[in-house]
Order: sequence, then C-alpha cells, then structure tokens
Amino acid sequence: MEKYLGEDSLLLLLAAMFVLFMAVRAWHHGALEMLWTLLSWSVGGAVSALAFRHGPNLLITHGGIALDEGQRMVASVIFAVAAFAIARGLIVWAIRRAFGPESKLGGWMYGGTGSIISVLPSLAFLVLLSLLIRGTGTMFELESVDRMSAAGSPEDRAKYAALPGPTRWRNGLEGLPNVAVILDTVDPLATPARRNLAALVLASYHEGLRSQLRRSPITATVAKHPITVELTEHSPDLASLVAGTDGEFKYYRLLRHPKLNLALADAELRNSLEQVDVADEIRALVSGRSMPPRKKWLEKIFS
Repeated sequence: MEKYLGEDSLLLLLAAMFVLFMAVRAWHHGALEMLWTLLSWSVGGAVSALAFRHGPNLLITHGGIALDEGQRMVASVIFAVAAFAIARGLIVWAIRRAFGPESKLGGWMYGGTGSIISVLPSLAFLVLLSLLIRGTGTMFELESVDRMSAAGSPEDRAKYAALPGPTRWRNGLEGLPNVAVILDTVDPLATPARRNLAALVLASYHEGLRSQLRRSPITATVAKHPITVELTEHSPDLASLVAGTDGEFKYYRLLRHPKLNLALADAELRNSLEQVDVADEIRALVSGRSMPPRKKWLEKIFS
C-alpha cells in the first residue's frame, strides 16, 4: 500500500476530492449557499482569531483598562465571539445582495462559473482546517512535554512519552509540500521554532531535564544559548507560568509570551530551533533510550 499511496499523497487526494465535490455540487445546485456558508465561517474564524489575540490590547492601550491574565482571557473570548458574529453576518449579507436570485450576478452561481467560484471558499475552509489541526497538535505536544517534565519518577515520565495523536496529524500535514511555509505565514504562533522554544522552556524548569538537554548533542546548541539560559534560569514570570495549572491556556500564553517573541527575534537562535525537534528529544531522554524513527499514521494503519 505504501508503494502506491503515501501519506502525503493521501492527504492531498482527500483535499482535492473535497474541492472537486464542492465544485460538482455548485454546478448542479448553485454556489450561493456554499459560498456564504464556507466563506462566512472561514472569514469569521480568521477575524475571530485576530480579535482573540489582539482585542484585549485595545482595552489596555486605548481604554486605559488594566487586565490580569484571567480577565485578559475572558476579554479575548468575548472579542472573538463578537468579531465572528459580526464578520459572518456581514459576509452573508454582502453575498446575498451581490449574488442572490434577484441580482444581475445571480446566474454566476450555477454551472461552470459556480464551480469556479466554489474553489475559493473550499480552499479557505481547508486552510482554516489545517490551522486547527496544527494548533491542536501543538497544544497536545506541549501538554505531553509538560507532563513528562513534571512527572516525579522516570517510570511516570515514560507514560507520557508516546507522541500524541493530534501531533502526528500535525506532523503529517506539515510534511506536505509547501504547507508548513503557508501555515507559518498565516499563523506564526505555532511555527517550529516557537513551539520548540516553548517545549524547551517547559522542560528546562525541571533541573534534571535541563541538564540533560544541555548535554544532549541534539539540543545542546539551543539549550545552552545565552538567550535560552536567560529564559530558563532568570525569568520569574516564565517560571510562574510553567508552574501554573491553566491547562491549554497556559500553553497558549507561553507561545505568545513577550519574552519568547524577543528571543525568536535573534536569527541565530531561531535558525537553530528550526533544525531540531525538542519534544522528540525530550521523549527520548525520559524514555532512557533513542526514540525509533517516527512512523507515519498511514504506516501504522497498514503495517
């Protein structure tokens, strides 16, 4: 099976089949409903993500309102929901007005033109789905690193050494040609360099793993870098964040922490972080052995 259908080929085939299915559906039933559904959800999702990330800054910088971490998270959610509702409503209204049955352009929604128009929202939906897969995989990966690092005994640490399922899907997705580059451009929060640095910070606040990472030939360059040492030994705010119990919000806050932003501005460190897989090396260290080559999920099914 692997000889004829690799994992990357299967993912590309599924994406192409989705786009083709939506194009055929638009040919026969029109693209209007699909256009406002997919496009409104896609644009609404993108706008809500921006509002989630930047909305509270408006209150802080322009409203003069001080927010602690908990209040900031609540404000982010409120901004995201409001932005999604407004963006989706505007998109639906605009599309109905421009391409509705009574409009001059209504005929474009059927036949060949309808199929062509359907490609845009289909691709937008696939990009958002890819971002969701990547974000989920990154959160699961950081959670597993956190659990491995915090476990009290080598036996307990080894329990969390398995690669999480959503992370396998993320790795398979990023293995597709140019997909990682596109996703890095759209969503810089889960780039390999940033998530590697976040994993390094999580593990390095546990003394045993910190020394192991600095001795490992795979991670020594990034673990002993002066900027990383500053982050992992002289940053009380990061230490408090790592010790917190906010679940996935903790990992999100870590990924977007200002000190990580400053660290990644250093080209040398950023390039070094892009060349390693810190989470994989942590799994190898806590397992007390070299990790076997990572199996792709398709191989696991058919092996």
